[in-house]
Amino acid sequence: MEITYLLLSAIFERNELLNLSPSNIITALEIIWPDIHVPRVDSLKRHMLKVVSRCDKSSDLLNQKVSLLYTNCNVKFTVNGRMTNRDFLSMFTAMSKHHTIHEIYMHILPNFKLESPPSSVAALRQKYKKLTELRDKLQKNQKNYDLEHLLNSNFILPTNTSSTKQPNLNATKRKLDTFRKFQNELSKVGTEMQNMESELEISSEIAADFKLQYEMALDEIYELQTEIDVLVRECNNNDHTIHSLKSKLFRIESKYKTQSAKLEETNNRFNYHELRKFQKRESYHKKVICSQKNEIKKLKLDIDKSKTVEAEKRKTVKNLTYYKRQNSELKQNDSEQKQLISKLQKEVSERDRNIVSLTEQVTVLLDDQISINTFSDGKYLPAVRQVVQDLHSFGVGVKHIGQTINSVLKHLLGVDELKLPSESSNRRMILESNLLAKMQIGEVLLRSQNSNTLHFDGTSDAQRHFLGFQITTPQENLSLALNENVRGDTQTQVETIKENFLEIANLVSQSNEDINENYAKLMLSIKNMMSDQHIVNKNFYDEFVKMRSELLQKFESNWYTMSENEQEKAAEIHQWFCHLHLLANMGDSINKALKEYEKIITDGTGKLGRSQLPTFSSWSDKDSAAVRCIRTVCSALVSGGNASSGCPEDFKTYLFSKGKTCRLKRFEHTRFNIIFENAGAVIYHRNDIIEFFSKSSSSSLNMLQKSVLSDLQDKTIFQEILSVASIGQIITTPFLRLIDSKTVATHILDLNQHFLQLQINLKQWSKDPSDLISGETVLFPEVPPCKDDIFDAVFLNHLLPDTDVISESASLMSTHLYLTVSRLLKNQLPEGCHGADNETIREESLTVPKHNRTSEKNFADFKQIRHFKPNASIEHIEATLMWVNNKTVEWLDLMDPEIKNAKITLAMKRAPEFISKWHERKIQLKQNRLEKLKEKETEKARKDAQSIKNKQTALDTLQMLNLQPCNTVQDVTEMLQKCKTENEKESALKAQITFYKFVIILPNVEHKLFFFSKDKKKFNSEQLMLNFVKILNKKTDLLLACNDDNELVSNERRKQLLKEKKDNLLSNQKKSVESVVEE
Repeated sequence: MEITYLLLSAIFERNELLNLSPSNIITALEIIWPDIHVPRVDSLKRHMLKVVSRCDKSSDLLNQKVSLLYTNCNVKFTVNGRMTNRDFLSMFTAMSKHHTIHEIYMHILPNFKLESPPSSVAALRQKYKKLTELRDKLQKNQKNYDLEHLLNSNFILPTNTSSTKQPNLNATKRKLDTFRKFQNELSKVGTEMQNMESELEISSEIAADFKLQYEMALDEIYELQTEIDVLVRECNNNDHTIHSLKSKLFRIESKYKTQSAKLEETNNRFNYHELRKFQKRESYHKKVICSQKNEIKKLKLDIDKSKTVEAEKRKTVKNLTYYKRQNSELKQNDSEQKQLISKLQKEVSERDRNIVSLTEQVTVLLDDQISINTFSDGKYLPAVRQVVQDLHSFGVGVKHIGQTINSVLKHLLGVDELKLPSESSNRRMILESNLLAKMQIGEVLLRSQNSNTLHFDGTSDAQRHFLGFQITTPQENLSLALNENVRGDTQTQVETIKENFLEIANLVSQSNEDINENYAKLMLSIKNMMSDQHIVNKNFYDEFVKMRSELLQKFESNWYTMSENEQEKAAEIHQWFCHLHLLANMGDSINKALKEYEKIITDGTGKLGRSQLPTFSSWSDKDSAAVRCIRTVCSALVSGGNASSGCPEDFKTYLFSKGKTCRLKRFEHTRFNIIFENAGAVIYHRNDIIEFFSKSSSSSLNMLQKSVLSDLQDKTIFQEILSVASIGQIITTPFLRLIDSKTVATHILDLNQHFLQLQINLKQWSKDPSDLISGETVLFPEVPPCKDDIFDAVFLNHLLPDTDVISESASLMSTHLYLTVSRLLKNQLPEGCHGADNETIREESLTVPKHNRTSEKNFADFKQIRHFKPNASIEHIEATLMWVNNKTVEWLDLMDPEIKNAKITLAMKRAPEFISKWHERKIQLKQNRLEKLKEKETEKARKDAQSIKNKQTALDTLQMLNLQPCNTVQDVTEMLQKCKTENEKESALKAQITFYKFVIILPNVEHKLFFFSKDKKKFNSEQLMLNFVKILNKKTDLLLACNDDNELVSNERRKQLLKEKKDNLLSNQKKSVESVVEE
């Protein structure tokens, strides 16, 4: 609407002589803009009148334009008796600003056909004044209906009433009735006009937007016009260039014609003989070119051969340097062995001379018939005690020690009827050997410097928990103690080590005043600790450091004169971890990785091999299919495996008939690398095993043998075992040899570079394991892989056409191994506490071995003794272990006879005191077991009561909310539809989740699905709904667990899931590292 008014203003301001009526303007606007909202004639007339009265100053021009406004026929009809009060007021107001009342009156008067003479100008002014006052009064009173009625009423021009005729009364009434009807119609038209005006305002806004778009379109048209001009100029230039090129082409064609004519003339001049000569020369040149090409090919082959020869030469040079270095080491070892052999030969000659002298003495004794004394002053002699202790350490039973001594003396010396100790005396003497071994440990530790290493570990056997401690000094390894405890927590470990060192201090002290000082010296002699990475062992390290710091403050004379750095270094203990346990953790990591991979390729079921058969549905599958296959193969075909279902002897006989030996080993958990070694052996014997079982009928095979056969025939499991075997050949077996080597990486800090290389390679193989599965990589050059029959069998199978499973499983296993290595070896990797090769740490850790085999060996011997002597007490087993491992006999034999006898006598005198302590310890141990049982009973009763309470609460909550347990998602939806508010929905969902948590109790459901909040933020109904739907889906999955649809997923989907799994693992490791850095 505003655009229309602006256009009108422009017309009447600039085109003064243009004759356009309002109807003509409306027609013109509809033609120009068909979509524009055209105003009504009356409103257009009023606006045009305002424009005219505001713009024109001269009366003549005003008369002309006003007459122009009212020349339209529609306007005349409106004016002749139908001008409204609104029109009159707007016209009078607009024109009164620039014109006199007389001029206004003269313009209005000719358009009214009056029967009576017109009124004066003053009457018109008075009429205008009355109308404005009435309008203002109605506006103040807010009587809109009356106001609109007034404005829409016809304007009556004041006339001179003196000269008018009296109308007929009936005619006046009829006119009044028609006037009232017309007035009602006008009121309706007024309301419609108001609605139309509101629509016109909206249209004006749309027109303003259209105006902006129109201006933007004009700008774009201008830009396009400029571009078209540029293109036209370019086209003109191109036309010019085309014309010049055509002229050039014409000239070239003319030249070509002349040259072709000349060529025809020259061809005609050539004769036949010259053509033959030319052909001969051409054939000769072709032969020369062919011979040169052949020579070039030969040269290329020679170059390739020379390159291969140079590569082989470089390889042989490397091998030569390696073998030279190895030869020098062998020569050095050879010289050492020769020196050792010469030394041993001298010792043998000396012993031969001693034997001769002893035989002479024996003959003299036999001739003289000198009697042998074993008992004196009411006690057995020290020599008898030592013989009993030696025989017990050799494995002779307590009951048979006396018989053994009698047999030796009777048959060798002819001595009979000697007084020998009884069985109870033998037991007492064995306990005395325990004290002698502890005396040996005390003296060695007091003499050694403060650089000893304490080893400790724990084990359980027949519901009994045992703690073992060992010491490594610069000269030897010593078994410190073996104790039985009810608990294996940190506090128990601390109390046990205190008791052991107090016992040793008590034995080596001359008086009671020296016990505390010797105890402090024993504790302060420990500078390093070696254990596995169990959390209890880490806490024990912290407590041991605190105890050692307290002892330094009490017994170190220069403690308070030291600086803070010196005090920290003196109190510091280096914590080291067994690297053999890394192999055990690697086995667990690859088992976990394979289980995840099997879920990926089977779309979540994880069923491969025997798991796909319904006959094995009740068999548990805790391990992955590949590890399960390795275990079952060893259980069925290795001696010491499954005694009832295995057939090891038949399999050995079958292999013997084929000229092979069984390379499988007994699957024991104490063997760190056994899973990787047996994986290679399974690959080596796979075809033999399948052929061995296939020769028997299926009815003759038991379930274990059927399990082995079905797993080995599965191609996916076979390729997974290939990946495990590859890791064993390239990584774990060389790593085990590196840890056990006494010539390579002799110090524990020398392993740092190898650990870093291992981490780098594993990270690379997690992305691309092609080098790993091809067998071309040598991870540790000092200990390369052993290329035997198993190595060839493993890496020849990688030439199979379909190796996706091998590469993908190897990639995922490498990711898991990378995370395991980064976590367990963090102390010896860069940025770790032992990552740098510090000279001070190197000197203080000279006694630290690369592994904790000392503890493992002690526990292995302990279990063997308990196997053969199940009723032996822990003190007797401890005595045997220390006597054998510490070589206490040699320690006693190096002493003078008097000192040795004094030591044995001291142990005999102190034995009753320690026996009573051990007896009290046994009683206390039983009491602790009873207390532990009572605690278990109390805890079980508390949990049962709490479980009943939780179930009752869950049921009461459902009953209180008038709800039934939901079994499907549809039930949940219907339940939520009945709830009106958000709080009711949350309460209903919480009640259902609590019911499933405490009453239904679904197995293998994530515990976080039962949470109602996270990070102190409560879940809304949508989050609770999602968790409850997952719980119901888990319930449905349990019902569909026996589904036989085990098809593998597609390669693209499998690779996508595999990439997501590896990215999640690496991101979790990154987050854990960032959290550690923040701490």
